[in-house]
Amino acid sequence: MSREGNTDVFSSDPARRCGLHSHISRRTLLKSMVGAGGLVLLGACGGSSGSEQSTPPSSSGRSTPGASDPGRFSGQTLVVNGYGGEWEDLFTTVIKEPFEERYGVTITIDPSGSAAEDYAKLRASQGDPGWDVVVFTAQEPVQAAKEDLLLPITEDRVPNLANVFPALREVVGEYGVAHEVQYMSLMYNTDQFSTPPDSWSVFWDEANTGHILLFDPANIIGVFFLFMAAQVHGGNLENLEPGFAALEELKGRTVAIPISSADAVPYMERGDVWIMPYWDGRAGVYQSQGLPYDFVIPNEGSVALVNALAIPKGAPNPDLAYEFINFWLDPAIQSEWSQAYHVGPSQPNVSLPADFSEKHITSEEQLSQLIQPDYDFVAENRPQWTERWRRIFSN
Repeated sequence: MSREGNTDVFSSDPARRCGLHSHISRRTLLKSMVGAGGLVLLGACGGSSGSEQSTPPSSSGRSTPGASDPGRFSGQTLVVNGYGGEWEDLFTTVIKEPFEERYGVTITIDPSGSAAEDYAKLRASQGDPGWDVVVFTAQEPVQAAKEDLLLPITEDRVPNLANVFPALREVVGEYGVAHEVQYMSLMYNTDQFSTPPDSWSVFWDEANTGHILLFDPANIIGVFFLFMAAQVHGGNLENLEPGFAALEELKGRTVAIPISSADAVPYMERGDVWIMPYWDGRAGVYQSQGLPYDFVIPNEGSVALVNALAIPKGAPNPDLAYEFINFWLDPAIQSEWSQAYHVGPSQPNVSLPADFSEKHITSEEQLSQLIQPDYDFVAENRPQWTERWRRIFSN
């Protein structure tokens, strides 16, 4: 079996790295990590060796987990809304148990709902869903801040916030903090592909009929796939019509369209799925478990996923919630989480194996090679995109 896909997905070949063509309008469509507009590459497409080791943790004192008195929280319970499956298992080992031991507290995990569904609960409860911390994608804190549903996250409450990439702080805003970075990869079955697919157009290859897995737009990866479908078929974010037309061609050709990323696993274990859009984090986890799958960034590029932590306005234990977020942002914890979940850290001062950056984001330069959505634009249009998507695949 060929394993040619085990190469640097952040290639020095500009055709592999740059996501959108120059004809795309910047008027309302694109937004840079530090600018305004709609959706754009996060900077110029410069070279990246993919072999540098990240800077060791800072000795400034900011990076010490639990720098405040841990004993003052003893006996408290922190409710964290997150995810299930492998995420929950890894969270328990890398984050939950060490934090509980250090602070003498108990963490309860609520794994229910996608990020979009959790935001709906946050909104319906007017900022008081019973959670102390919620794991979101970047879109939700941006929305929630406008509706006064979250507590602000500042360096005086979360000192390790100072370590986070400035570009990610710009994206998430002041009411959330990025704790990891991923991207939408093209995951493929290595038993079926002797050579890694190099274009998103492989989804429209008749040979893959019945073995394509897509995701409902309640999962943001479904929205991102629509963006790339439009791009491949001559459109862009201002013109998604080619993308929707392309989805029509996939009707009846999929093996499944789940909402949860974890729901794809049984199809992978049986070998039923040959290609699917998938986060590089989970893709790396399942590849490491021995499943015959690999993942790439196709020639047309891909979209960055910024995941963020936030504190609901009505959190029962806000002080402990701030401490928890500071703990997760510690460079040593960032290193452990990145390697366990196969995701990029949200800061540069994290020690990682030299080859980790070949498949995952570890620098702002790599971020600049991906597409970063304008989450205001996504939030405004996502309901109608979702409704239209579901009409296509329900008929």
